[in-house]
Amino acid sequence: MIKLVLFILLNFISYNAYGDSFTLNCTMNSYGNTTNVNVAKSWVNPVSKFVINGEEATYHYSGKSLSGSAQDKGDRLKIYFDRTVSMKSGTGTKKVKANMIIDYFYESKKIAADWRFVGFKDLGTVWGVCEKD
Repeated sequence: MIKLVLFILLNFISYNAYGDSFTLNCTMNSYGNTTNVNVAKSWVNPVSKFVINGEEATYHYSGKSLSGSAQDKGDRLKIYFDRTVSMKSGTGTKKVKANMIIDYFYESKKIAADWRFVGFKDLGTVWGVCEKD
């Protein structure tokens, strides 16, 4: 009996550990809500990959990667990325904090990506669909 309970418990733990790690391969195909489509495509690639491992997330784009965090909200996954970028301001440049906020909806497999820039106009929402591996 103890062996059976142990077997079930180990399978349950390994299933949950595996369930916390997955990849979202996304096609971003709706840039209509953005301020400038070409600029939006430079910030949110038409083909985007997000690797989720528990509460850690990695965004893979243009041969680069960005680390962030993930939170399961039940019906959707919230993913957060932060970075500092240089933005043109007047005649010079200014270091600005940029925040990418992702909402991935489990049931519809849709994704919404927003880049927000402190002190500058936000990029707008880019929508797409993902395949979960």
